[in-house]
Amino acid sequence: MWLLPQSLPRLSEIDVDHRVFGFTLLTSLLTGLLFGLVPAVKASRVEMTQALKEGARTESKNFKRFGLQSFLVIAEFALALMLLVGAGLLLNSFVRLLRVDLGFNPENVLTFNVSLPITSRHQGQAASFYAQALQRVDALPGVDGAAIINTLPLGHGVMQVAFQVEGQPASDAPTIVTQPLISSDYFQVMSIPLLKGRYFSERDTPESVGVVNINDTFARRFFSGEDPVGKRLSLYQDSQGKPIWLEIVGIVGDVRQDALSARPEPALYVPYTQVSDPGMLSGMTFVVRTTVPSAAFATAVQREIQAVNRDIPVTDMKTMREIVTASVADERFITLLLGTFALLAIVLASVGIYGVVTYMVAQRTHEIGIRMALGAQPRNVLKLVIGQGMMRAFVGVAIGNVCALWLTRMLSGMLYNVSPTDPLTFTCLSILLVALALVASYLPARRATRIDPVVALRDE
Repeated sequence: MWLLPQSLPRLSEIDVDHRVFGFTLLTSLLTGLLFGLVPAVKASRVEMTQALKEGARTESKNFKRFGLQSFLVIAEFALALMLLVGAGLLLNSFVRLLRVDLGFNPENVLTFNVSLPITSRHQGQAASFYAQALQRVDALPGVDGAAIINTLPLGHGVMQVAFQVEGQPASDAPTIVTQPLISSDYFQVMSIPLLKGRYFSERDTPESVGVVNINDTFARRFFSGEDPVGKRLSLYQDSQGKPIWLEIVGIVGDVRQDALSARPEPALYVPYTQVSDPGMLSGMTFVVRTTVPSAAFATAVQREIQAVNRDIPVTDMKTMREIVTASVADERFITLLLGTFALLAIVLASVGIYGVVTYMVAQRTHEIGIRMALGAQPRNVLKLVIGQGMMRAFVGVAIGNVCALWLTRMLSGMLYNVSPTDPLTFTCLSILLVALALVASYLPARRATRIDPVVALRDE
């Protein structure tokens, strides 16, 4: 259950159902009975005289004939390659996703949420609570820094706002950008680099000039070729409808705010101390960087928050690494599921071609004996037997490639920086399947080279 993503619908209701188990067991028994009964019935109708006549013949063409067994082996290889290619593309995408630059350092960072009661939801009390809580948590031994934000990266909650840049024409449909509210030390705690200008500081108070920091994407999109530091933009209006201008004091690095697979969007950061709407401060997330594994500080930071106000609950406590891992839970689950099916398909295809070649060698023992009696070398027999197995594998791989080229297009929406027709994936996995087929064919072929012609002819 721990492998299942939390976003899976009705996850808590998943359990072992005796009806499903019974149905699966009955289906397995009926399948075994059906596929065992068909050849048994066919064998019971064989005419002995005709069978003996056919057994005395040595028709090499029968050695190459495609029958039901060959069709099943080809189908197994085609299906195995389709599943392998799908799993390979998803695995490649998943690995690339894990290597994405987050824009921050998630190691040794503890996060938790607080929600202020209605009685404390006015600007003065909220700001005072957060200031005291940050001071107490920051003073704990082993804590390297503490900050707050209202929309944690990868936390599935993004606050957006329309804005207007001073000196630029206002559009009828204002551009919407992400607007996190943060404390002055947030960028330092999360190790988000400063590209230009300055971070927020304790001097950015309600009485001082309103300030914002913008990310690199915001600067490149709305200030192309210009230096945005020192320019002004507006997020709000006063009671008379006039814009309230905020000064851009710094440019920071991009952060994967919404998802690892989503490109960073324009974002501007506002110090929570300059927010006048108390409703915007009703719930915040603390981020605490520690010098040792952060999970060990859970009890200590909760105690410090309760010391400021025991009526404020601490919820959803987890490390930033856990949040990053959870953000790719869906991709990990799909990759694991398809990879498991692909592994089973490989096993079935390998066992299938091994069984067919082994059966073929057993049925043609007399013919192989005659060939060797007439001077055929073991390498000739080896080549003949392996060739029959590899022919089926090559046909299956070819069909599987064609089908995979069509089916993997449906995976394009789940892939990150990987083409659904990635030639390297198709080539490597095709070679893998052919190599497995070679091994599965070689084992019975090697036994065929050890057949004693005298014993084979005498047994016939």
